[in-house]
Amino acid sequence: MARAAILFLRRAARSAHVSTNRFAGTGHILIVGWSASTPVVLEEFTETELARGKKVVILSPRDRDEIERATAAAIGRRKLDLVAVGGDPTNPADLERASPGSASAILVNAWDGERGDEEALAATRALLGLSGPSAIAVPVVVLV
Repeated sequence: MARAAILFLRRAARSAHVSTNRFAGTGHILIVGWSASTPVVLEEFTETELARGKKVVILSPRDRDEIERATAAAIGRRKLDLVAVGGDPTNPADLERASPGSASAILVNAWDGERGDEEALAATRALLGLSGPSAIAVPVVVLV
């Protein structure tokens, strides 16, 4: 099994319910949402070393087993320190649990399906509306 998958499972196992976990680190890359392009983005991170020394935090309502399988298939044996935070990317309270204010980069994925662009826009609006320690201090890239 790929190292990323093992790290992912270890972190996910620390929380009984992935929907209630929180990431409290800093300097991470935050991926908001999940789509068919997410594994490609993760693969690119490992091939270009964009995520070297950084955690990659994914905020998504997706099943963690599905995320783990897709990630392992995309990156193979390459190393990626991945943390899953379960939740609705359009919900400010869920977004805050992924520590967007302390992220070094934020990528919003368009969702798969007919309303993908609308969901990505709603997540972006929610991110930009955060205040206090969760307020965004880096550019937000929206992948559509």
